Amino acid sequence: MVTAGQFNPTYNIGSGPDPLAVKLAGKASDTQVTGLDVSPAMVEMAKRVGLPGCYRAPS
Repeated sequence: MVTAGQFNPTYNIGSGPDPLAVKLAGKASDTQVTGLDVSPAMVEMAKRVGLPGCYRAPS
């Protein structure tokens, strides 16, 4: 169960610049969105559009 004020990590696999993950990262102050993608280009694009916690996953 998730309660107000509780920290909620969220993981997005194959993230890229996923609009839902970007929106969640910008709106939910109690949530940390971490994205993983095997494509360096998609990781950079995700960071540019507002998902700073996106990382390249080992392939």
